[in-house]
This record gives sequence, structure tokens and C-alpha cells, in this order.
Amino acid sequence: MRCPCERVFIFFKGYLRKIAGFRDVLIHDYLQIDLDEVWDVIERNLPDLKQKILQIIQKLEDES
Repeated sequence: MRCPCERVFIFFKGYLRKIAGFRDVLIHDYLQIDLDEVWDVIERNLPDLKQKILQIIQKLEDES
């Protein structure tokens, strides 16, 4: 059986790549950031990410 942290990583693998890529843009190209685009990404993607995190928390609680 896999540890909870490994299951979380597998579940979020695709998200983590996108989040890391977005972070890289924000850190390395911060002078050319379009704040409206950043806000759009937050509004479009944060609710879905929150739901995925809540699903993982619930699943981990159910298993313990």
C-alpha cells in the first residue's frame, strides 16, 4: 500500500506540473506579467483545485 503523500502526488501529478510552470513564469518573467491573465487563471482553476484537494482529504479520512 502506498503512503498518503505518494497517493496525493500521483493524484496531483498533472496539476503540479502546471502549477510549477505558472510559478516559474511569475518568478522569472515578473516584469511582463499580465495581471488580468493571472487573475483569470486563479478564477478558472482554483475552484477545481480546491475540489480535488477536498476529495483527497475526505478519502484519506475515510481510510484512517
